[in-house]
Amino acid sequence: MNTRGICCSIQDQPNQRFFLFELDGAMSEIHEDVETIICLYIKNKLEFLMHRTGKGFHFISPTLISKEKWKEMMQKVHYLNKKCPMTTLRWIPNKYPNERDIWFISKQYYFPPAEQFNSIEMCNLLNHSFEVDFKGSINAAPKQVIYPLPDE
Repeated sequence: MNTRGICCSIQDQPNQRFFLFELDGAMSEIHEDVETIICLYIKNKLEFLMHRTGKGFHFISPTLISKEKWKEMMQKVHYLNKKCPMTTLRWIPNKYPNERDIWFISKQYYFPPAEQFNSIEMCNLLNHSFEVDFKGSINAAPKQVIYPLPDE
């Protein structure tokens, strides 16, 4: 079975990125790791959305950052997920049974100055999918891919 993913890279802008991250595990097991990721986004003033998956959490920011900043941030947290660096996150809830029931449980983290660096297209994707209210001002479409789901 195939799934759709959203990439950290931007079409026609090779030096810009979105910071995406994934943590697997129940909140009771990984709450310190979740806090570490949240603090990283906040410290770097990136707006982001955190949402549930069938096995953990996804973190997605519509705020554009340089490729160098992306590498710096990923270096700080790569030890939290052996799949790092995060270049693509699954975008549809089709990997686990009943995943759709929890997928759209999300929380938006908003920093007013960041919206001037947000991608309009990524904001629209997040707003449409998760019923949040990100605002953007830069035309920068994230790459999207279709790929086979890995075997568990």
